[in-house]
Amino acid sequence: MEPFSKQFKPICLPFQRDMKNNQFIRENAIVAGWGATSYDGFISEVLLDVKLPIVDNEKCRKFYASKRVDIDSNHICAGGEAGKDSCRGDSGGPLMFKNDTTYFLIGVVAFGSACGIEGSPGVYTRITSHLDWLIENLKDK
Repeated sequence: MEPFSKQFKPICLPFQRDMKNNQFIRENAIVAGWGATSYDGFISEVLLDVKLPIVDNEKCRKFYASKRVDIDSNHICAGGEAGKDSCRGDSGGPLMFKNDTTYFLIGVVAFGSACGIEGSPGVYTRITSHLDWLIENLKDK
């Protein structure tokens, strides 16, 4: 079995200093997965992706404070546009930043308040906060 295909390819980790320090504010990222396309929708049978704007953590923190959810530097938020979001079934999937022709993993789908609701960004685990752990656990594998 071929490990990589047109749909499945390795992704780069953001080791470079400019990537590690980048908050990606006002940049677009891409989330991919087989999740539902609406909160009460069905899981997709095909791999989907959508371009999402990265949301400033302070704005995201204010939104989630009313829901008693703490957003910190280990998170990166994206979305908040109507009809565009990760959703149920996408958890654990990639949030990617495309730099020229190279894709970098900058987040992992964690949670959200709802799917594709204007002003409701999704929350992702920030990869740069966990690079040391990833390096340690990927050694000699």
